[in-house]
Amino acid sequence: MKVAVVTDSSCGMRQLNIEMEGLYMLPLQITDGVNNYLEGETITNDQCYQMMFMGKHMMSAQPSLGRIEELFTQLKEEYDHILGIPLGRGLSGTLELMTTVAKSLDIPFSEVDCYSMANNQLVCSMTARQLLDQGKDLDEVLKIVREMADQSISLIYAEDLKLFARNGRTTALAATIGGFLNIKPVLVIRKETAGKIDILFKERTIHKAFVRIVEEMEKFGVDENYEMCIGHAWSKENAELLASMFNKRFPNTKLYVTDLICSGGVNAGLGCVASQAIRKPKL
Repeated sequence: MKVAVVTDSSCGMRQLNIEMEGLYMLPLQITDGVNNYLEGETITNDQCYQMMFMGKHMMSAQPSLGRIEELFTQLKEEYDHILGIPLGRGLSGTLELMTTVAKSLDIPFSEVDCYSMANNQLVCSMTARQLLDQGKDLDEVLKIVREMADQSISLIYAEDLKLFARNGRTTALAATIGGFLNIKPVLVIRKETAGKIDILFKERTIHKAFVRIVEEMEKFGVDENYEMCIGHAWSKENAELLASMFNKRFPNTKLYVTDLICSGGVNAGLGCVASQAIRKPKL
């Protein structure tokens, strides 16, 4: 059985210049309220963040129905089955939309909820593609990748919660209280939150917030069997600070620092630093 793997642009494939045969990517939509852009195609991270810096309210949305239908129609000619691994169900309705399109086109479809986005989503998608290319059965691939998603976590340091509240990601009350008290919030996304954003804790300073993030990663069980990523929205210095703290606590764990994909940054805001960990596949 020939299986196509389909993810979306929130995984950051395009900005990392990653291409894999049999792994396809749908662009998320980015809007400023007037104009719609396609992430990675008609708008770059820097362009998006520059618009935010100039005061525009940017938002992200799932891939368009037409774009999904177009891709799935093409894939039906070449593949027997589609495996969808977009950003998590708790963050977007993309999985439901992909399922609906596949059903309407009579294409066999399976899914993995990665409970996140960015690097954790990318690792799940690339691992699925690699395992399928190695000749592993789809059911075995689904089991392995779902176990990886189960053992993943995202922790997001945000300068404040205003954008999350404005985009409906957290309550306006929490954002107001956080801003009034000048508290530095850290948010969590994982299986236990059903892939939704939850406020994990709040600290008075960024250093205290980063210390707590490192402690949370250790509590989660991060070791050399995990790989980590830090993504930032115009906050390279803080990202490198957190990376140095991770390297000290987890010296044998793979880690890289990159720009946070703008579909994440439009919600977390400029200055955010997102850290992720995902367990490597057990083969």
